[in-house]
Amino acid sequence: MNIKEEYEYETIRKLRVKATSCIQKIRHIVNVTYSTCKCDLLVYFLVMDICYS
Repeated sequence: MNIKEEYEYETIRKLRVKATSCIQKIRHIVNVTYSTCKCDLLVYFLVMDICYS
């Protein structure tokens, strides 16, 4: 693997880790929100926006 490939692999790996922890947070928030009110989709998009900005 050359340096460029290694860098790309590392970047993708970091993004994947970030996305995974982000999805877990979203699931938790959506579950909590869903049990209290039915506006889970709104919260979901809000969290997605925060996570990926």
